[in-house]
Amino acid sequence: MGASLSGASLAQTVSKDHCREVALRQKPGWTLSGAWQPDGSLIIVDALWNTILRYSSSGESLGPVGEPLKSALVDLMPVTGQPRGSDFILEVSDGLMVMSERLRPIKTVNMLAQKGEGWAIGGYWQWFPAGKDIVAYVDVVRGTDRDNIDNWKSAFVRFSLDNPAGLTVLSLGSLDDRNRTTFLRSGSPYIASLGDTAYVLKFGERIGLYKNERGSGKLEEIKGIQLGKSPQLPQFKSAQDYVDLMAATEKVSMPVGLYGWNNSLYVLSRSPGAQGTRWFLTSINPAGESQGITGKVELPIQASHVTVVPGPRSWAFVEKGPVKGYGVQDISRVLLIPSHLLRAPLRSDGMVCRK
Repeated sequence: MGASLSGASLAQTVSKDHCREVALRQKPGWTLSGAWQPDGSLIIVDALWNTILRYSSSGESLGPVGEPLKSALVDLMPVTGQPRGSDFILEVSDGLMVMSERLRPIKTVNMLAQKGEGWAIGGYWQWFPAGKDIVAYVDVVRGTDRDNIDNWKSAFVRFSLDNPAGLTVLSLGSLDDRNRTTFLRSGSPYIASLGDTAYVLKFGERIGLYKNERGSGKLEEIKGIQLGKSPQLPQFKSAQDYVDLMAATEKVSMPVGLYGWNNSLYVLSRSPGAQGTRWFLTSINPAGESQGITGKVELPIQASHVTVVPGPRSWAFVEKGPVKGYGVQDISRVLLIPSHLLRAPLRSDGMVCRK
């Protein structure tokens, strides 16, 4: 049984001061990521139905990708995908697949096959391209005895897809680190980049913004960025735990996304409100220090959860309902906001899209 959005009709289209909200009768199953293509179309990775869905620049469905990729993805089990220049990198069951801008596979790197006496990746939770490299939050193991739990750690790492075995460990943590047990396994994107520089949100007693420049072997905290204290949330160890974690997330105020676009960083945050979740976008000067936060706007969204895809012409906000089960979530509509309305510094004068 599969899902096809071919011929999907629009249930409702609403204009909000040049913004466009599109509700689809046929919906994606489960998604955490997407990208804008050079031709102006939007692609969404659907991990439930093992496919990549395509939409026009105005939100109308163009159906799933065609053959032979459509059939190949069924066995590859895609999870998330991110743009890297004109390429697109797709996380699949065997590792990371590099694809051309026309979504033609170029190569697949098996991330879990790298072994040696030093640190090697044993499982990865989140990743993002930074120039020609990948910065990721992973489980790492040292040496060949993988059955010894003492040899395992969690870590932020940086590596090249041409030589993933030559990874650089940027920051080590335990397997019980809250970043691993709760935050960076939640599906919310906490790694972003601007050019070769990667940026990371880390959750300790408070939430910190860190950067890693190419050639550096560490994460450096960007001072002067106040993002609040880390909320107390349940750990994610089982499928039901994930449902409980997402339900708890709806009741707290916290950042749930980090994005790099047009030489600025953006933090998506959420806060419970009387009419549903309130969503905010904060712009940050990546130089930090004296500049720091440069503006904040509220978004016209009340959805329980959101997947964000920044783009040169529009940002896509994929609106999602409560998580009812592991992989069970209603994805009802997409809000398209013209990029010029979100260009930093943000105006901090209320809600975007409304006069």
